[in-house]
Amino acid sequence: MVGGAEKDFKAVKDILQCMGKRIIYCGIHGMGQAAKLCNNMMLAISMIGVSETMNLAVRQGLDPKIFAEILNSSTGRCWTSEFYNPVPGITASTQANKVPIELINKDLELVANLANSSSSPIPMGLLTHNIYSSLIAQGLGRRDFSDVYALMETEKFHYKQMFLPHQMLK
Repeated sequence: MVGGAEKDFKAVKDILQCMGKRIIYCGIHGMGQAAKLCNNMMLAISMIGVSETMNLAVRQGLDPKIFAEILNSSTGRCWTSEFYNPVPGITASTQANKVPIELINKDLELVANLANSSSSPIPMGLLTHNIYSSLIAQGLGRRDFSDVYALMETEKFHYKQMFLPHQMLK
């Protein structure tokens, strides 16, 4: 995701291809960063969504592998569910994939500022930022952002702290 003058992008594209497989010109200066932040917001939101969904399915008695197969062949399919499912044993995980909660939350803070400056509503982005901020406040910032599933699974996910009193689930 690259922003800048198009002529400059064309001049350095071959060099950039040494750094990655897909090089996408996004427009003027700053648009590459905007694209990265928006993409990372979607990743953070989808991780919490997949974690919630898988946790609920397992607690209902569904086999996680069977439910993951259903999820990935249905309308809920997303990169997180297919390639980085937070339930142990569903997808291969490598240390290279690990993204600390504090790092994804840094991007969510930048997203919140970006949204504020453009008057863009991002209720799910802000809720996700709030959830990860709460986990950091609990001393869990260095855990992988997929560990939100493990925290939900073991009752260490204190969701009631993440909502205003009138938003709490009973």
